[in-house]
Amino acid sequence: MTVDGYPNLTDTTVENGSYEIDGVPYDEQRLVVTDDKYEEWGTNVAVSTTNSPVREDVMLVRKTGTLTGTIAGESGPMGGKALPGVTVTLRHDNETDRELMEATAGEYDWRVATNQNGESVIVTETDADGQYAVEVPTGDVTATGTQDGFEPGEVEATVPNDGTVTQNIDLDPILTTVNGTVTNTEGEPIAGAAVSVDADTDIWPGIGQDDLTTETDGEGSYEIPGVPSTTLGGQRDVVAAADTFQTETVSRPIPQDGLTQNFGLTHVDNSITGRVTDRHGNGLYNVSVRIEGDVGRSDTTGPDGRYHLPDVPFGTHTVVAEHADYETRGHSVEVGRTGEPATKQDFDLPRSTNVRLSVDDVWTDLGQATETVTVQYTFDEEVEDEVNVAVEGPSSTIDNRTVTVGHEPDSPYTETFQLPARSEINDGDYTAEVSALDQNASSSFAVSNVFESGAVEFSQDRYQSPAGDFVVVDVTMDDTLDEAYLLVGGDREAGERSLQNHLDVLHVTGDASFVINTRLVGTDAPSEDVYIPISDGEVTSYAHSIGAANDPDDEGVDPEGTFSDVTFQNHRGTEVADTLAEFRDEVGLTARGSPLQAGRYRLVAGATGTVMLRDDDIPDFRHPVDRSNLVLTQPELGEVNTYVLPPGPADRLDRFDEESGPIQLGDIGALRAAATETDTIARGDRILIEVRGSGTFGALLEGDTDHPAINDNAGSGEDAPGNIDSEQFATLLERHEGVHAELTHRALGAPNNPGSTLQFSNVASSDLYILPDDSAFQWESGDAVGDDPIVGGLYFVIDTRGSDPFDHQPRDGDELAFEMAYESPEGERYQFEDYSLADGEQPAPFDPAVDESDGLEHYPYFGDDDTTVRTNDSFVFEDPYVEYRQTGLDRELMVPSSQNGVIAGNTNIAPNSDVTVQLIASNRPEPTTITVEDITIDEDGGFEVVHDFSELEPGERVEVEFYTPERLVGNRLLDKRGAIVVNDLDDPAYFDVSNLTAETTVAQGERLDSIAGEITNTGEIADRQMVEFAIDNKTVAKTSTTLDSTESTTLDLSNQFVTLPPGQYEYALRTDNDEEMGQLTVTETDDENITTVDRDNGSAQMASESPENSTTSDSVSNTEDSSDAGENNSNDGEDGPNGEDDQSDPTPAPFGIGTREVFGGSVLVGAVHLLGHWV
Repeated sequence: MTVDGYPNLTDTTVENGSYEIDGVPYDEQRLVVTDDKYEEWGTNVAVSTTNSPVREDVMLVRKTGTLTGTIAGESGPMGGKALPGVTVTLRHDNETDRELMEATAGEYDWRVATNQNGESVIVTETDADGQYAVEVPTGDVTATGTQDGFEPGEVEATVPNDGTVTQNIDLDPILTTVNGTVTNTEGEPIAGAAVSVDADTDIWPGIGQDDLTTETDGEGSYEIPGVPSTTLGGQRDVVAAADTFQTETVSRPIPQDGLTQNFGLTHVDNSITGRVTDRHGNGLYNVSVRIEGDVGRSDTTGPDGRYHLPDVPFGTHTVVAEHADYETRGHSVEVGRTGEPATKQDFDLPRSTNVRLSVDDVWTDLGQATETVTVQYTFDEEVEDEVNVAVEGPSSTIDNRTVTVGHEPDSPYTETFQLPARSEINDGDYTAEVSALDQNASSSFAVSNVFESGAVEFSQDRYQSPAGDFVVVDVTMDDTLDEAYLLVGGDREAGERSLQNHLDVLHVTGDASFVINTRLVGTDAPSEDVYIPISDGEVTSYAHSIGAANDPDDEGVDPEGTFSDVTFQNHRGTEVADTLAEFRDEVGLTARGSPLQAGRYRLVAGATGTVMLRDDDIPDFRHPVDRSNLVLTQPELGEVNTYVLPPGPADRLDRFDEESGPIQLGDIGALRAAATETDTIARGDRILIEVRGSGTFGALLEGDTDHPAINDNAGSGEDAPGNIDSEQFATLLERHEGVHAELTHRALGAPNNPGSTLQFSNVASSDLYILPDDSAFQWESGDAVGDDPIVGGLYFVIDTRGSDPFDHQPRDGDELAFEMAYESPEGERYQFEDYSLADGEQPAPFDPAVDESDGLEHYPYFGDDDTTVRTNDSFVFEDPYVEYRQTGLDRELMVPSSQNGVIAGNTNIAPNSDVTVQLIASNRPEPTTITVEDITIDEDGGFEVVHDFSELEPGERVEVEFYTPERLVGNRLLDKRGAIVVNDLDDPAYFDVSNLTAETTVAQGERLDSIAGEITNTGEIADRQMVEFAIDNKTVAKTSTTLDSTESTTLDLSNQFVTLPPGQYEYALRTDNDEEMGQLTVTETDDENITTVDRDNGSAQMASESPENSTTSDSVSNTEDSSDAGENNSNDGEDGPNGEDDQSDPTPAPFGIGTREVFGGSVLVGAVHLLGHWV
């Protein structure tokens, strides 16, 4: 390391590469670095007083040269030929260079590896011409060539800088001999077998694959000389192959002293194929075919009866075919040699057992047109998987099909067939026949059509409703019938043994639509309350009219003969019961403990009243013509939501519409559109509570069969508006029905607050109006409420203008919550009083055998494992208020004197309420009134009064009234206050700055009492602003100042003193609206006790005092009364515009300015650091 031009300024790097040259002159110098093995390197380095010592790191480039050469086979078959693919390893003698090779492998594209000594070496390979060439660091290098089958060769070379040195390497091959014998598996020698060593001959010039292949002699011996040994630890494949034998390959290392490898080859000759059939030529599946005495050669026939025995030795063999259901047969066959045609041998086996084929059962529902025929049969065979199944009639074939079945079935098979339409099928006996393996089996069934299937039809395949609610069923009849019967229940679910525990027979006349009150089904309620007709057709229940235990043929029981055609028989036509109660007992029904629960209940339409017990013990009509289902889903209790409506009676949409009547069911959409979801209610507004729920309306509307929610054909209007009378709802809550609902104060019973609770009894509909939701609007999925008539929830409309309907009027701030619950004590359930179903008794619907448990009733549709479900929503009851956005210090409203004036604000009354704002200028000789109507209240309570207020004069005072005509007289005026008319609403007050001292000179440590300025409110209203003094654009002090219109005050800095360095500074007096500037000149002082200021840590210290004696202040003096700056407030010190006393700012004094106080004659000055140095 040498400084150019200074021979004595030099150094040599130490072991870690560092160096140090001392005494380098200050100037730009050139540093030169030299080394024998590296390229010379130099750079210019600037050396000065400010950057000394100088650090200059150096990166040197290693000198390299090229090593080339050719590697050839020196002796043997190679004959000096070049060797491709030889691995050449280059080891540098110098350890540092070896480390360098590893570190710079990516830069020089070296392939660096680690040798057995853990040293880094460069690895390359010879090309197709046996040549190699590598760029390596200069110096002494050892090159080693290695190749499989050769002794390694090594040369040494010295590589010059930027030069090329050539070093060739000769490798000596290591050749050896592979020998052995080849025999068959019996140890007999195989002559003429080909034995070869498979190897990569491309790397051994002069040795080809033919040189490594030979044949065995008559003794089965072989010898392959000149085989390269595996010098690099690999293996070579030695392969023996002979005709009619399986080729064998072994992988072995080839040691230098040779390898003996013996082979025992497996004999292979030819195949035997054929087909096994029965006596009719049908291929037999799963038959075993084998060579007698040779357990290793066997096969099983496939679906077509064919087999294949491969690799059978040539000669004579006996082939045997056998199966447990057939006689065993054997044949002697001759098997040829390899290359000759395969031997073919077929078998014809006689059957030794009976075919396992039978028809187990054939059935239909009733044996009528379009029904499904099911054929059940057994076919338990291994040898065949196809069966023919056919259905034949007196004059036609219904179907004939071949089906593929499995083998060894776990259960019988079934096939179904569709009977043709009535016009395409004749009555009579039909046969179902199955056949296979030339055997057949059959069974018969009867087809008897009495009525067309469309004689009576249901409108839907299923009628769905939550359990406990309503559902409409529609039945139509064709011209052939004027009456029909319906069977309700009595079915059995798949996998169940017991029938549904309900069964009733309904009589229907004409096209009938009727509503089922599912809460009353099976109770002692009259038929007309349970099955409510809503069309010209009639519907009557056997159990709910004449009684299940009564025989309709008995005198006086059924005078109109409604059920005179009803009989109860078994499937053979024998009468099994005289009454419905007896038939229920016959089929095993028992008394229900609760109303119909969620589940599927079958509906069957019959053309006659003959009820039969089918052979599967399920009740049905003798002549059913249509089927449907009554699906009852589990009731749900959903959300409660609270909305607010503009004031008015609870039962009217618009109180000002004289022609409007009570709210109808069809008005629910309009009612919701007028409502706004909320968590606050202002007194006088209407509350709208939305409750989503199902499973209660059968009990709630029990007996109200003409309610529009049940019967669309019922009248509507003043006499039938569609609401639910509050007394009906009160009755539901009084019954033991497990339904709880209340709207009450959350803090009910708190001290000094009696609370408020919504009353359901003795309440007028104008105060509380309850509507059922027949739209299912509240539910995300209509499946939750089922089909028509839909009752998906309830709406409660509550008028809060008077004291009704609460027991106590809610107070301002009360939190009220509406809660609804379906109650169920843990481990208990609803239970009817005991009754005898066999005697035809039916329980009272609302008189259960259970009592309240821990204050909880029992919801009829909850089980033992169910517990109470609750849902609620709450809101805060408030007195109505109005807040204006443009107000002054005392909340006085500001009104703009402009043509498009805007008065904006917020209120908590219901959005879309009718609002009128009136401005009254009464101080004129002739008072002026401005009335603005049709003001819109937004969803967030915001409103804007836009009007021409230009006739009002700026500075004039007026009264503003905010009232709603919808409220009761006496409560309509919500806000009344004074207002002032202003010209500029954006800046009604303007704090003007004037008379600020233009310039002043102050010595360090002196007061700034010479700096003063005047603030004047030139606006139209009183206001409060923060007034700020700043020096050098840093706040010195600021104070809150309140001024009436046209009022002025003077402020100064007499309480402040200077610790700034001598110099000139700009100062300013600023308000929100205005500012004036001045110039301060600070001169030096002879006072030695001036405190210095540290900006870095904010501490201060006098030259002769300790830091503990320092203090700061930020006061601003008012020249009129420096003892009380608040004296200028026009409101005599009252709270500010936000109700807070904001008369001072806690911001500390800025740099260089302090407040001087006197303590025992000592003067302490606050210290501040200024611009990085002490002052």
